[in-house]
Amino acid sequence: MFKVLIPLLVASIMSLGVGGVAYTASHALPEAAVPTLSEAAHRNPAAQGLAQITAVGDDQLTVVTLKGKSLNIQVNESTRYHDLQGNSLTFADLQVGRWLTASLRRDDGALVARRIVLFPPSFDPQQIARRVGGEVTAVSTSSFTLHTARGEDLTITVDANTLYAGIADLSELQSGMKASAALKESANGSLTAVLVGARFPLIHHAGQVTAVQTAQQTFSIETRQGERLTFTVDENTRFVGKEGAPQSLADLTTEMNAIVGARQLEDGSYLAVNVAARVRPAFDLKVVGKITALDTSALTIQTRDGQTYTFQISADTRFHSRGGKVNGLDDLRLGMHVGVGAQDLGDGQYQALVILAARR
Repeated sequence: MFKVLIPLLVASIMSLGVGGVAYTASHALPEAAVPTLSEAAHRNPAAQGLAQITAVGDDQLTVVTLKGKSLNIQVNESTRYHDLQGNSLTFADLQVGRWLTASLRRDDGALVARRIVLFPPSFDPQQIARRVGGEVTAVSTSSFTLHTARGEDLTITVDANTLYAGIADLSELQSGMKASAALKESANGSLTAVLVGARFPLIHHAGQVTAVQTAQQTFSIETRQGERLTFTVDENTRFVGKEGAPQSLADLTTEMNAIVGARQLEDGSYLAVNVAARVRPAFDLKVVGKITALDTSALTIQTRDGQTYTFQISADTRFHSRGGKVNGLDDLRLGMHVGVGAQDLGDGQYQALVILAARR
């Protein structure tokens, strides 16, 4: 079970959006071209959505969703700002009246933006009558065909006002890409795209970095299944993660584990789109079990085979969970299942280095 939890731990540590939204040039695709923020931001701290800015303060902004819900959103030094093409913006670019999408999390009851993507001033969501997603099956000079999840084959026209995310314009759209579109409908029933987001589908792999070839712009990993894979990087490859994480190919080392979101090219090779990596934690002990005792500086767990371990907790202990719900000892509960990576202090004493809560 710990082998299952460790990849989740690594993903949590590095905050890799391999299953979510990556707004980067040539690779971005909103999960829905125009999602709805509304109350979803409260139910799901990582909700993506659309809202209009109504006020901007020093370190916060107020937005109103399409359903009329007003939300106060805080920003900090970690908040990132982009336009639809992945170009970097700043907090100063946020202006009253502009529309945005936001990736949000809860922090002590407040909504904090991890990422804000700003739409151009011309964007008007009132034009949108329908949202669709699927696979591109054909592209012409002024339209494309989308095979939707419902089995429809829709011919969608673009015009001079169509906005794009992940591609510069229609000329970069290709058959086989995954795409989503926000559409307006004319009186005769024809569909015109207000916004098109597209990318090639990604394949995700995790493993230990075994080689880095900076001259060839490639690196290799070995997965837990023993598969050896090599990835090429280009100018659009994103190296993601918290402060201290590798920011380029030159920062990768064979002491690291990596999670890679890649596109498979026609020749079978892999192009890395997103890379998150960190130095492998050195644990003397790794166990999974149910919490049977808690106090102010320690926890005790019982494993499935009945063994009991007590771990000391310090300021250096890192806590991780899906959704970021467990951030410290106070968030743990009796009966909760956790994975613990620990240092052996001798005499049967263990210092918890990492605690991963499977559920709360």
